[in-house]
Amino acid sequence: MTDFSLRVFHDRNHVKSNITQAHNIWNESGLEEEAFIDALREAKRIVLKWSGHIRKLADGEEGLKNRAPYFFRVLRNLVLPSES
Repeated sequence: MTDFSLRVFHDRNHVKSNITQAHNIWNESGLEEEAFIDALREAKRIVLKWSGHIRKLADGEEGLKNRAPYFFRVLRNLVLPSES
């Protein structure tokens, strides 16, 4: 999640909270580790595909999008379908 925070989300100010959020979603999902990692990768793929639609800019990163909120919504939809 540290790598995702820095390279995918452009959100270096919230690395710890991004890790916590991912951990909480994993616990809530009840998935095995490998299945959750697969979901993380799928969420990343979806976010990168649709990131042109994200409007929120990353803090301190001129022109870069903060993809974290969208990523966590996609991840929740993948692993917690009852929330969709």
